[in-house]
Amino acid sequence: MEWTVDGTEIDIIGGLVIESEGHAYAFPLKPEEIEDYIQLEGEIIPLHSLTCWEQYYTLMGRTEKAEILRRVRSSGKSIPTQ
Repeated sequence: MEWTVDGTEIDIIGGLVIESEGHAYAFPLKPEEIEDYIQLEGEIIPLHSLTCWEQYYTLMGRTEKAEILRRVRSSGKSIPTQ
């Protein structure tokens, strides 16, 4: 599902599976990988960690997005969720 909230695009993904080099990799949301939460239309939504998403984008071959996350993480800055 996709929403735009205050000009920011938000994707809600469940049952994430990434196919890479002939293999399917499943990535369920594990409690220890939840980095933050947002509230959207009265629902509290857990957010996967940036570290996880850096790995996912790398596996998908989306190296530019992975590099953006790597730079954000190494800068010590956070991405605002509210």
